[in-house]
Amino acid sequence: MFSLGSTNLVSQLTNGLILTYTRAIRSGDVIKTGEHEGRVVRLGFFTTTLRTAREELVSLPNSQLAAGVVNYSIPAEGKSIRFSVAVGIGYHVAWPRVHELLLTAARQVAAVLAVPAPEVRQVALNDFAVQYELMFSLADPGQRAGATSALNTAIQEAFHSAGVQIMSPHYIADPAEPKVPPLSA
Repeated sequence: MFSLGSTNLVSQLTNGLILTYTRAIRSGDVIKTGEHEGRVVRLGFFTTTLRTAREELVSLPNSQLAAGVVNYSIPAEGKSIRFSVAVGIGYHVAWPRVHELLLTAARQVAAVLAVPAPEVRQVALNDFAVQYELMFSLADPGQRAGATSALNTAIQEAFHSAGVQIMSPHYIADPAEPKVPPLSA
């Protein structure tokens, strides 16, 4: 038992040293590993503690971080981290109109940076809808959850105001009447 336990202990310590000295992550960085995403509060030799967007403190073994981590706080020189939201829109809507509506929605969210400018990509031609991806940057990657929520709201408002039906993620057939909510007062 001591042999098995010490192997795990040495592995955790080794991973902690690797993470610390390679500077793959630092205290204050916003990271994602597995199902956990948050700001690094403490980087220790055995565990790393994250604070999530829900204000939860999550302590993760360093072996999990060494197995794979996405660091949103360290972009390439002169670049910024790009986040994205996706939406499926029917083939009957001209792609320039979809691009215009998505970019309009991005301009409505204060957290979305104007530079680099948000951009729209058509990422898939699915059976019933074109899959669009709106790429955007934030000044603080730790605000991704709130900014994404605000952006999704702005996208719904832009498309509903234009009378364009959002058809993702699961669309099967055209209804008799388009499923566009009425404009709010």
